[in-house]
Amino acid sequence: MRYLASRFVWAVTVCLVLVGPCFAQVGIRVNETATRIQIHSDGTIVDLSIENQTRETISAHVLLELVDPKGVVQVHADQDASLPSGPTKLKIALPTAFAQQKNPDRRSILRHRLRYTITANPLSKSLPTPIGGIISVSEATPEIFELHVAGPAFVREGGHYAARVRAIHPATGRPVTGVKVQASLDLDTDDNKPIVTKTLATDRQGFATLEFALPVTVSTDEIDVKVTGKLGDFSAEADGEFRVNHFSNVSVSTDKPIYQPGQALHTRLMAFDTSKRAIADQTVVLKILDPEETLVYRTELQTSRFGIAAADWQIPEHLRLGTYRIEARFGEGRYEDSGASASVKISRYELPTFNVTAKPDRTYYLPNQNASIEIHADYLFGDQCVTGMFALYVKPNANGITANRNGISKRAKRTREIRTSKGTTWPESIWQRTMRA
Repeated sequence: MRYLASRFVWAVTVCLVLVGPCFAQVGIRVNETATRIQIHSDGTIVDLSIENQTRETISAHVLLELVDPKGVVQVHADQDASLPSGPTKLKIALPTAFAQQKNPDRRSILRHRLRYTITANPLSKSLPTPIGGIISVSEATPEIFELHVAGPAFVREGGHYAARVRAIHPATGRPVTGVKVQASLDLDTDDNKPIVTKTLATDRQGFATLEFALPVTVSTDEIDVKVTGKLGDFSAEADGEFRVNHFSNVSVSTDKPIYQPGQALHTRLMAFDTSKRAIADQTVVLKILDPEETLVYRTELQTSRFGIAAADWQIPEHLRLGTYRIEARFGEGRYEDSGASASVKISRYELPTFNVTAKPDRTYYLPNQNASIEIHADYLFGDQCVTGMFALYVKPNANGITANRNGISKRAKRTREIRTSKGTTWPESIWQRTMRA
């Protein structure tokens, strides 16, 4: 019995002696999931989460190395630390090269890895073997985001619009929630005061909708848009632009399409903006160019409160004949890119030409059926021919194929034209004739 008791006491003593070093070897661990990396424009901070599972304070030396995708150490930092029992957040600043100085390439940085090594100080024997590991930078920076903005390509004065903003992680593409976003629109005004939207937070999908309204008058053609987002100490920006639709609806018309030398050409302009309101009190430059694009007439007009401007041009007697182009453009200002043009013909009057069309009441006829044909005659400039002579001909089809009474096709022996009717006048340019097939 005494022998068994002595052996038990000896075994307990050995365990108590060995449990200290064994526990010390596994008493320090790095919580990689809770470790965070904060990237700023002026530097980078690593919050290394360390857990001391022993009851003693451990004096250790911590080394951090930034390793690129090729395995090359880019920067490193080390620090002596006293690790009390329990969890500890150890802040270690990396050199500014990690932040890529003024313009950090976050996508490149997020492909790097953070390698840590924890060793005991020479005077400390509580950590006999080093502890090391590797942390993905992208996984340690869940609060890093980039902004994507979507909005209308063209906007109008006085309109209400919305810009759709989304915040996502640059490496994983996962949405980032809770980012405070705000948009600023530069209208290039004299007081340099931009339009600022409300500040909203992104939802679970990383989206936020920023609404804004434009003033009735916008002098610039492009509105610079700047969207800023902030989450904690990290911020990001996104730039874009909206084009202002200043393209107005302008039309130029004349009192007739053809003129003779010596006559007066009457032209009129009508102008409306994108909101279909009349463009009033605006200077319009009216030009008339000959067939060789030589300027023959120029004048400046002022639109009325109804958006109308008119001009008269006395055509010279010995002017070159041909097609002339009338061009109207707004002067300098918000509508300087707007305008319209029209063409007129200056020619000596000749015998008007006309067009004749025949319209049968059916597309095909059977033997002994009556065919009713309606004939229209109109001048090419639009008026109707009220008098004239006519002759109606019936011609077989092009390939000479006809059908007999039994419905059997046969080839016609002759394809000459046969005049079936004639006349001298028709009222109101329409003549109707009925014949037997």
